[in-house]
Amino acid sequence: MRVEVRVDWGPKAGKPRQDNPLNDLAPPRSRAERRLWFIAVGREIEARVASGEFASYADAARRCGISKARLARL
Repeated sequence: MRVEVRVDWGPKAGKPRQDNPLNDLAPPRSRAERRLWFIAVGREIEARVASGEFASYADAARRCGISKARLARL
């Protein structure tokens, strides 16, 4: 089964973008949407590590403001 979820990493209107890429994002309330949201966020972080925007998963966790253990669960 193929799942496609669009993640908008752009800044929200009226708020300046900060260093944390997950700053203004919050998971949806429903269980199914929340699971898909975490999959999309995990894939986005993997893509950013692969592209070199994040030096490593530890760097990604640091910049997102979460622990390395929490990042491993995404």
